Amino acid sequence: MKSILLTLMIFVSGFITLLWTDNVARSEIESSEYQIEYLTNENYDQRVSQQGVAVVEFWASWNRESEYPLESLTGARLYRVDIEQEWELAYDMEIESLPTIFIYKNGELRHVDESDISFKRKNDIGHIQDEIDYLLYE
Repeated sequence: MKSILLTLMIFVSGFITLLWTDNVARSEIESSEYQIEYLTNENYDQRVSQQGVAVVEFWASWNRESEYPLESLTGARLYRVDIEQEWELAYDMEIESLPTIFIYKNGELRHVDESDISFKRKNDIGHIQDEIDYLLYE
């Protein structure tokens, strides 16, 4: 009986910790200098065609452990596309693996960073920041 109670307590404690860290992460994103906007098929072209640098991450909730920490990037507008909701856009953009990052400058696609076949990122967030910095100062 004690082992069942202990197991239950550990489970509840882990669940509460998971909820708390998820809420903290969300509040940090909301208070960051560059907020992450979720794009749809209807607003995608308009957002990425604006002046400056735009970073778009195609992702899915079932692959959260591989999503990029976009909120740590500077110098660019930050966007995400949830392919579960916007599957037509993902199809149109020929997304084959998640996460996939597109970096635009003044509406022109300048860099694509795709994950490998096992849905793991090939590059770290520092590589994405280097690409942004290059585009800002070229």
